[in-house]
Amino acid sequence: MSGQGRVYRRCACRDAAGRQLGQGCPQLKSDSRHGTWYLAVDLPSVGGKRKTHRRGGHASKAEARRELDKLTARTAAGVKTDDRETVAVFLARWLEASERHLKPSTMRTYTDHVYRLIVPELGHLPL
Repeated sequence: MSGQGRVYRRCACRDAAGRQLGQGCPQLKSDSRHGTWYLAVDLPSVGGKRKTHRRGGHASKAEARRELDKLTARTAAGVKTDDRETVAVFLARWLEASERHLKPSTMRTYTDHVYRLIVPELGHLPL
């Protein structure tokens, strides 16, 4: 698993023009505590295309590597990710898939809870 993706360090320092230096910051070479660790990995999205997922803010290289390994393990298990998917979209898809194996009364209760309680409060949040 660890052969997929990469782990790197970057910071939020800016040059005179206001552009972020990122991985090009000279302090990263001289100060091991400067910046934070990031991961980048190409994963299949829900639409079937590959998309680079980047996550940052990890305190150590080992922490970023563990997160990368989790992401690649989920991909190997067939879990597809979409950063833009909201709680409302996910729950609508889940209800549609659940309809095939739930009793009608259970389905009505779940649908009521999802659309009356959960979606109005949390539906806009990214999953």
